[in-house]
Amino acid sequence: MFRTILQKVKKTGMLCGVLLTWPGNPVVRVDYSLDERMAIGKTLVDVDVPIICDMAFDLLVDSYLPLAALRISTPIGQIQLYDKILYVTGNSKGYTM
Repeated sequence: MFRTILQKVKKTGMLCGVLLTWPGNPVVRVDYSLDERMAIGKTLVDVDVPIICDMAFDLLVDSYLPLAALRISTPIGQIQLYDKILYVTGNSKGYTM
């Protein structure tokens, strides 16, 4: 459904945004499985939409793995999500701030 909605909105030319509480904010939800994160990443790469991630905390949970760390396989080779995501972060996003 996520993919279908993104594709439909992209075809209209309207501004489209995706809000994910995680990956990006590990204090809100228990970690998605690797398969779930890969599915999210694949959809974002396949639909080719701009990705902005806010709430990029680190050092808050042991299992935190940023979405940008994933490599997504495509017919033209692997895509590193690091090259597709703009992260908004700063000192206020760190532990104990």
